[in-house]
Amino acid sequence: GYAVGAMGQEPKDPDLMAMPDPDSFTPIPFIKEGLAIVHCDPNVNGQPWPYAPRVILRSLIERCADAGFEPWVGAEIEYFLLSR
Repeated sequence: GYAVGAMGQEPKDPDLMAMPDPDSFTPIPFIKEGLAIVHCDPNVNGQPWPYAPRVILRSLIERCADAGFEPWVGAEIEYFLLSR
């Protein structure tokens, strides 16, 4: 629970719980047959933690929809190949 201490949370504060999002279930058989990934949303006292990127994104998508917009998001994945 204290992993979010940089956000002002202290050891006496409630725990941060990772709640699985079943809609994010994605099979990844190219890594191993039968393997899948499920993303989680952090919750504190049963409420979405407002500083989590997935919670912020979901809120922004709702605000855009309310204004008549449909946001499109693209991720830029970067990596480095190193040899010794």
